[in-house]
Parts: sequence; C-alpha cells; structure tokens
Amino acid sequence: MIPQSWRLLTHCCDRHDHHLVLGYGTSRLRLCLRHNSGREAPCIVVGQDDLLAVRLHAASRYVRATGRKAGVTPSVGPTDYQRAHLVRLLAIADAIVLGASARDIAFAIVFPRHGPLAGPVWKGSGERRHTLRLIRQARQLTEGGHVSLLRHG
Repeated sequence: MIPQSWRLLTHCCDRHDHHLVLGYGTSRLRLCLRHNSGREAPCIVVGQDDLLAVRLHAASRYVRATGRKAGVTPSVGPTDYQRAHLVRLLAIADAIVLGASARDIAFAIVFPRHGPLAGPVWKGSGERRHTLRLIRQARQLTEGGHVSLLRHG
C-alpha cells in the first residue's frame, strides 16, 4: 500500500519482483518488492556495498513513509529474557574468574534477595543445584559456546 502523500512514478513487474519508483515532492524512492516466501511480516533486505548508507537511508524513509515500526526480528537478536539470562551468565563468569565460590555466586548474583543458606541446608538445596547449573552454562559460554550466539535461523 502506497502512502497517500507519495505518487507512483513508474513500475515494472516480472515473475518474482515488483519494481516501483515513488515520488514525494523532489524525493524519489525506488523499491523492489519480492514475494514474501511465507514470512509473517514484511522485511527489508539491504545490500552491503559502497551504497550502504544510501540504501539504509532509503529503507528508513520507506519505514517512515509507510508508518511501519522497524525492529529486530526474533531470529536476529535475543529476546529480553534471553538477554537477561546472558547478562547473568557473563556476571557469573566474571565472578568465577575473581575466585567466587558457588555459594557467593548464588546469593550475590542468582538469588540476591535470599539470605545465605548454611551447611547441610545449602548442600541439599535447589538453589545450589540451580547455581551449579548456571555456573556450568557460564563456563560453556566462555569456553567457546559464545560462537553459537552468532548463529541464527
């Protein structure tokens, strides 16, 4: 749907693409629209070449002109929960490097609002098991697991 303030200057269609040139005053916006391939929401693909800045500017103008909200799709970046979990794992990894014990990590990072558990209560607690699981994940993350964060799809 073309915004009312823009006018269609020319267009061309082939089997897979629909090319449009839109005008708004002296501004021109050239679009290549492709079949959505089953995606739920439209996406903008920007080629990374010498004209990247121009392409990004045109993409942002398109987003503003159509009134759509730009954002990161879930497949590109972590959710808020995943981001908080990764931040916690990095804090745990830092504490490990500084020599903190599992109990220190548990009550400073993982369960900061709980009072420390003592002796046998700590040994058999769910808090200890959960903390040890997070420590294991933090170690995996720092020992090469961070590469998996770069893969998405």
